[in-house]
This record gives sequence, C-alpha cells and structure tokens, in this order.
Amino acid sequence: MLPPLTGLDEAIAEAKLKDLGLRSTAATVTVGRLPALQVLATDPATGTEVPAGATVVLRVSDGRAPVPAVAGLTRADAERLLRDLHFTKVTVFSEQDGTKPLNQALRTDPAAATVVALDTPVTLWFAIRPVIR
Repeated sequence: MLPPLTGLDEAIAEAKLKDLGLRSTAATVTVGRLPALQVLATDPATGTEVPAGATVVLRVSDGRAPVPAVAGLTRADAERLLRDLHFTKVTVFSEQDGTKPLNQALRTDPAAATVVALDTPVTLWFAIRPVIR
C-alpha cells in the first residue's frame, strides 16, 4: 500500500519508495506557497495497492509562484500577503503620490502575475504624500 508522501522533500519520498521496492519519477508543478521539490501529490494516490517494481509519479513543487496583485491594498495587508505566500525577499519602498490614499500599495516589481521563484527579490511600492515646500 502506498504510504503518505505529501509534504515530504522529493529525495525523502524517493528513498521511502525505494525501500518499498518501488521506482519513482518526478513531475514539477507551479503551485506557489511551497518550497521547491516538496511533494504535492502522488499517482497512484496514497493508500493504493502498488505492485513491487511499479513506478510512482511524485508531483513536486518547482518553488515558484505568481506575484499577487496588491495594488489598492494597504501597505500592511500587501506586505502580509506577500509573506504569507512565502515570498522571502520582500523590500518596501515609498513613492510620492497625491492621488492615492496614504500607505496604499501601488505595485510590485516584478509585476503582479509574474511567476518567480519564492526567493526572488520582490519590491512593494506604496503611496506617501508629496512633500510641499
């Protein structure tokens, strides 16, 4: 019977399958929020009877995710969202903008929907009031 492998590192899952006399092959998937090479699912599924020597497909995260759309959120909510989605290198910069509410997120670099590695630097821009001299 195929044991639960979801959440394991690919190498650990492969070792467990080898110990059971099974082979494995990996298929990478972009899902976001998960570190690279973490097992997301198997084919056949956990609990399935698998004959000795059979090959199990490990669906593993490629460690990438689309940058979320944050424009219009507050700075705090935008930062929280990026960190909750496991982007590990978030930098915050302000930009003078008299047309947007104070501390409103304006954009990210890379832009929203760009698929990047979770350890890619992401810059969050938020609005501050223009300096009047």
